Amino acid sequence: MSIFPPKGMRCNCSMLKLVVILSFAITAAVFAQSPDTLYPVKVYVNDKLMYGYINREGEIVIQPKYYSATDFSEGMAFVEIDKLSTLWACINANDEIIFTLNADYFTGAFSEGFASINHNNKYYYVDRRGNNVFNKVFENAKDFNNGLAVVRINTFNKSAVINKSGELVLDTIYRIISNFKIGYVKVYYANNPGIVDTNFNITLLDTSYHFVNTASGNWDIVSSYVPVGIKGKVGYIDLKGRLKINPVFEFGNDFCEGLASVRLGNKWGFIDSTWKFVIEPVFDNAGNFSMGLAPVSISNNNGSYNAFMNRSGVVVIQDTTIYKSKYDDFPRRNEMYWPQPFKNGVCMYYSGLHWDVFERYVRSDGKFIWVKDLIDE
Repeated sequence: MSIFPPKGMRCNCSMLKLVVILSFAITAAVFAQSPDTLYPVKVYVNDKLMYGYINREGEIVIQPKYYSATDFSEGMAFVEIDKLSTLWACINANDEIIFTLNADYFTGAFSEGFASINHNNKYYYVDRRGNNVFNKVFENAKDFNNGLAVVRINTFNKSAVINKSGELVLDTIYRIISNFKIGYVKVYYANNPGIVDTNFNITLLDTSYHFVNTASGNWDIVSSYVPVGIKGKVGYIDLKGRLKINPVFEFGNDFCEGLASVRLGNKWGFIDSTWKFVIEPVFDNAGNFSMGLAPVSISNNNGSYNAFMNRSGVVVIQDTTIYKSKYDDFPRRNEMYWPQPFKNGVCMYYSGLHWDVFERYVRSDGKFIWVKDLIDE
């Protein structure tokens, strides 16, 4: 849930200066405009914070008139059209309503043609026409991946798996804590960690292992190496549970694009699958690579980021805005919180401790296409 600044809270946007550091010659990547290259943004309209959509040039192409909005996926997005009720709509990139439905606070993205919807504290799936495809409700329902979705069919903590016909193909044996992102899920069976494949074969792990959360809050298995906690340190196992990288790191993230960020001696760097540091541990924080760029922190220790680095370890994009609100005693550096993976060459992040104080979209070529300081509205 968003935390909106109180009405009347302001800062002087004219005092903000955005500096983009590009230390190499950039060849502009050209992406064809598609429905999934529209991005939700927030704008004050008549003192109400409303949602619209921008394109890759930062141009508003769907006017801000919705109370909530999701990312486009498979050419469609969900928007809240009535704050006083539970009415949502599914729209296309032309802002045409495809169908409407009732949802409480959660609508999932379309994945493999289905989206999960939350209403009256229950979940169900709709297809691209808005039909309840299985005529079933669940206690929880995740995205479809590889033709399978993890659901909870009762109030207990164990999970089940359904196929795209809505059939139960794995009963409530395990506590499943991830999705079938690349065909594997993390499970706990009687408090023992394990990995299950799409044929529902389980590999039980050593009982001294436990799964660890990563920088992006991800629990899914996204590569053939999985970070695990072992006696207070982080190492990596393969999908058969065999230890491949010894547990010597204080923290470790997923392998993305062949590299994983790890913390060793209070500094972050990047290793490859042979356990070699490809980028030395010199950063105060480091996230995951996407489209050849990773968020890093080069000058603070508070868990945020302030730059993007390429695979050569060179900082190529930096947001060095300094802002000062009349409600603050001291100017504060504009830092990056919760940066999303680059999608079609665009990354969204917030700045400031509250998610919607400063909203940014930056392209992989270094151009900031949306710089919105919501407390200055």
